Amino acid sequence: MLANALNRSEINSLTTENERLKQNQNEASQSNSESELSESEIRKKIAEAEKNPENFNFQKGLGLGLYRYAMLKQDKALMNDVAKLLQRAYNLNSDDYEVIVSLGNIYFDLGQINKDRTSNEKAQIPFGIFLGIGSIIALLFGERMIAWYIETFIPR
Repeated sequence: MLANALNRSEINSLTTENERLKQNQNEASQSNSESELSESEIRKKIAEAEKNPENFNFQKGLGLGLYRYAMLKQDKALMNDVAKLLQRAYNLNSDDYEVIVSLGNIYFDLGQINKDRTSNEKAQIPFGIFLGIGSIIALLFGERMIAWYIETFIPR
C-alpha cells in the first residue's frame, strides 16, 4: 500500500511535468510561426536595398540578417539575393571584415548546396603566395625566430 502511494505520487508528478512540457512546446511553435518572415516582406526589403545602393550600412545589415535567416531556413533562392546584397556592400567598403567573411561564407555555402565549382572558387583566397613568403622568411630569419620564441615563451 505504501509502494502504491509512492508510485502514484511519482506518476502524478510525471504527468504534471509532461503537461508542462507540452504547453511549452506549443508556445514555442507559436512564437516560431510569428518570427517567420513572409516572402513579400523579404522582397520589399530587398527592393528597398536596390533603391538605396549607396547605403553601406543598410546593404550590410540586411545582407547579414537575411544570410542568417536563409541559412536557418536553408533557402537557396534567398541566398542568391543575399550574395548580391553582400557583394554590393563589399563594393562600397572592401575593408569591412564582417562583409568579407560573410561574402566568402555565402559563396562557399552556395557552392556546397549547388555543387557549383564557380561559387567555391569565389570563396577561395590564393594560398600559394603566403606559403612562398613564409618559406623565404623562415629561410632568412628562422633560427633567430626560433631562438626568440624559446627565450620568450619557454621558461628555464
